[in-house]
Amino acid sequence: MLIDDHDVSLFITQHILQKLNYEGQTILMPSGFSALNYFNENIDDSDKLPDLILLDIQMPLVDGWDFLNQFQKIKNIINKKTHIFVLSGQDNSIKCNELKSMNLIDGHFIKPFQIANMKSILETINKL
Repeated sequence: MLIDDHDVSLFITQHILQKLNYEGQTILMPSGFSALNYFNENIDDSDKLPDLILLDIQMPLVDGWDFLNQFQKIKNIINKKTHIFVLSGQDNSIKCNELKSMNLIDGHFIKPFQIANMKSILETINKL
């Protein structure tokens, strides 16, 4: 699942996945709000829930931090391990390290997102 309010970022990230021959389904969400709705609508069907979320932090209304706060409340109900990587235009290392220590995210990257970042993510989740 790609959660980002910028169409260009969604397009670039999706293009990177295609370049790496990623064969999984990609779910595009334009906001944290729409992603939370998707989870709430599919909470009982783990086949529809993503294994991986790439989450933009800076979005209007429900930003990435808000999404993570709400996701933390439902993650134990979900019958699936979901890996979350934060994407940000700014260095949020301190906050992201806190979230990583709480086992809420698996890592973070500063935009612009690169092919090497996606390779690293895919290698990480294949090892877990």
